[in-house]
Order: sequence, then C-alpha cells, then structure tokens
Amino acid sequence: MEGRTHVAEPMTIQESVERFLQSLNAAHTVQTYTTPMNHFRDYLAEQGIQFERDQVEILSVDHAIDFVPWLRHVRFPEPDRPAKATLQLYLTAVYRFYRSLLKRGVSFEAADIARLEETYRDARNIRGESRPKDPKLEAVLAIIRAARSIPAASGDQPAARPRELTRLRDIAIVETLRSTGCRVGELVSLRRGDLDWLARSALVKGKGTKYRKVYLDERAWMALKTYLQAREDGSDSRALNRLPVFCGHGNRSGRTPSALTTRHVARLIRDLANKAGIGEVGVTPHYFRHVFATRALEQTENLALVQDLMGHASPATTRIYAKTDETQRREGYARVWGESGGEDRAASR
Repeated sequence: MEGRTHVAEPMTIQESVERFLQSLNAAHTVQTYTTPMNHFRDYLAEQGIQFERDQVEILSVDHAIDFVPWLRHVRFPEPDRPAKATLQLYLTAVYRFYRSLLKRGVSFEAADIARLEETYRDARNIRGESRPKDPKLEAVLAIIRAARSIPAASGDQPAARPRELTRLRDIAIVETLRSTGCRVGELVSLRRGDLDWLARSALVKGKGTKYRKVYLDERAWMALKTYLQAREDGSDSRALNRLPVFCGHGNRSGRTPSALTTRHVARLIRDLANKAGIGEVGVTPHYFRHVFATRALEQTENLALVQDLMGHASPATTRIYAKTDETQRREGYARVWGESGGEDRAASR
C-alpha cells in the first residue's frame, strides 16, 4: 500500500508526536516544535484525522506534502503570513517528525520518501511561496526546446545507442511532465503496464493508495512512443509490463532496465534549464506541475475538475492556483446578479 505506514507497536498520532518531542535534546527545541505540530494537528483535523484517536499508521507521506501549501495558503494566507524563517521552522518540525517515524521502524515506500525529501527541501529553500510566483509556460517550453535541440547520436560506436536512448528518453520525460502535470514521484514509478495505448493515457499511483488516470496530448504521446520503441525491450508482454517506463541508459545501467530516481529527473531539468539559458528561474520537475495546474484553471475555470486532474485530496490545495484580483471579483459579481438583482432572469423563465 503506497504511502501508508507500518508499525509493530500500536500508537496514536498524539502518542507518536509526544515521543518525538521527548526525544529532542533541548527544552527550548521541544517548546519551539510544539507549535508546528499543533498546526499539523489542525491540518489533519480538516482531513478527518484525529490526533488523539487515530493510529499513526493512518498517516501517509502525502499528508506531510499537502501540509506545505495548506500552511502557507490556508493557515497563513497573505497578508497575515509570518516571516519566512518561521514557516521554515514549522516545515522542519514536521519533516523531522516523519524522520523520527522512520527511525522507529515505521516504513514508507521508497518513492514516497524521495517525494517527501524533494518537497521539503524545495519548500524550505525557496524565497517565500511554495507555489512559484506566476509560473510561466514559456519556461517549460524553453526546456522542451532545449531537450529537442540535442543532436541525435549516430554511428557504430558502442556509446551511440545509449546516448540516443537517453536523448529520446529526456524528450519523453519533459513532454510527459508538461502534458500530464503528474508528480515526479509518479513519473518515475510508471511501469509499461500502466500505459493505455488506445486512450493515450497512463495510470499513476497518486495519494496514498489512490490511482488516477493522466492523459498525454499527441506530441507527448509520440515522444513517449518513439522512446519506448527505440528501446526494443523484448516481446514477452508479461515481463514488459513490469519494466519502468523511464530508465537509465548509462554504462552502469546493465541489461535489466532500472527506474530513474526523482533526483535524476531534477538534475535533468536543471541541466536543461541551464542549456536554455533560464537557470535563474529555478525550474524544477514540480514547476511543470504548477504550470499545468495554472493553465488548466485558466482554460477550464473548473476548480473541481482541476482538483481531479492534479490528484489533490483537498480542494484547499488546488485553491492556491485560483488567485483572483479586484477586477475579476467585480466582473464575477456582475455576472451573478447583474443590475436587476436577478429579476430579469426570473421573469424570463
């Protein structure tokens, strides 16, 4: 069960937090971390989870990940947001709590731990928002152009084939991130059997044990298809279905394809951003997801639909992309009632 915890000793979340706080060395650290854990308790309460009664095994990595936007945009919306250092302290406390669960033998899926580390590393290092300010589609397209501008490898040299497979794979990765808006952890966890060739879609393992379908447009699907066909993995459909969609092609990769790590994808995006001349923008794999969410809301104006597309458990997480200004609010209000208080519409029925 992806994202779930497994612990031999039954313990409530409250008891686990108390044990975590007791394990801290300095008394002032205990006091400092109590406030963040109280915020985490309030966040979980909104998800229907009770600190005092529910077992710690109900917690998933996604609860910690979704706590980040909740803290910054629900608990502390602008202009009431505390200093950046305070927010970083809150996130550090929750991150260390999860690390304490791991040390106690609570187990999570490896891909989930990688997502947790990436999310909290980025959230504590960025300047201010957990959502990039005005994420730009142009930055994503510049990275895709950089990937596609790499010349094809040709010739009979032994290194030519892995270089070409790497080139095709990297194009497929950035196109898939752009087209689907999936998390980088979901991307690297994809297996060949998760692909639906008729519907041009993929089934990703999202929050907890939940699955959702993501869709690829024609450009992204062709990039993925070209890459997979070039790999020539074999004809055994049962074995083929278990192979990772995206794998390594370096000298150390071996004959059996092994899945990429989230760190590998993050490094790829960083290198392509530098190649495109936009390294200062700070584009990460998650930036693609932000751009997808922002564009989806702009094009559909349907918050519930975007929540489903993104795989958000809470609409509050999706809501951070739906910022409005005074002009939009006035125009929206005018569409609700107009100048007649609704009487003209009622009379026309």
